[in-house]
Amino acid sequence: MCLRTVDISDDLGVRMVEYLNQISSIPLVDTPELFRLTTFAPNKVIPVHNWYPYLQGFSSEIVEKFIREGKLNSDSTILDPFNGVGTTTLTSRDLGIKSIGFDISPLAILVGRGKMIKSVDSKIVRSELQRILDLRRAKQKLPDHGMIGKGLEETTANRIVQFRNYIEKISDLDTKNLLQSSLISTIGEVSYIKKDGSHYRFVENPKSLQFDSTFEKNTLRFLSDICSPRLKSRNSAEWEIELSDARKLPLESDCIDAVITSPPYLNRHNYIAQ
Repeated sequence: MCLRTVDISDDLGVRMVEYLNQISSIPLVDTPELFRLTTFAPNKVIPVHNWYPYLQGFSSEIVEKFIREGKLNSDSTILDPFNGVGTTTLTSRDLGIKSIGFDISPLAILVGRGKMIKSVDSKIVRSELQRILDLRRAKQKLPDHGMIGKGLEETTANRIVQFRNYIEKISDLDTKNLLQSSLISTIGEVSYIKKDGSHYRFVENPKSLQFDSTFEKNTLRFLSDICSPRLKSRNSAEWEIELSDARKLPLESDCIDAVITSPPYLNRHNYIAQ
């Protein structure tokens, strides 16, 4: 849409000060009734949005509210420079409005892009799923990261890597994205480590101890979400989700009509906690 091939080199600090000076006269309005909508909780019951629960996220409902109040339409382009798990881009796409999302986390990019799947061939997904489940268990080369040993049973970690290696070779992109999304979601359910605000905490009993069956269940649920008549009837629009530092976004000038985002919680959440 309006992406550049090079980063903007302007001084971010100078531009931010100029912007804050321009809006200093705008009054602040207290809206406590929107509190719940600024959390991810409402998304937990919405298909596709609930594929990957995200504590620092916000609801699709508040995105819809801002779109209505801003009178944005199919000629508009919305930016989320801290795209996270893609609530802004997915909601905008479903409302027929162009969107661009950036995030510095490769995991967020995978999750965000996975949610943007519009359609899949159900037969291909089911066929690939069965091939994955039929893989003969074998020891894998695990990532050299201490959290692997602390958060996962060794047999589960081996199975995760085995599934990932197979999925990466799937040629059908939509099928690959759906299975990757299911794998990422399943890891959270079988892990002894739980995301908890600024840090992680250990739990005695994961949500599930059966990795294969949980992966199968999630994949079939995701497939059902994508193939549901309700989702197929939604609008569609151009979108981009790219890996980038929000301080150096590769954007053309004057191509964004609105920004809907939730910036990182400075000095509160440690996004790289080990």
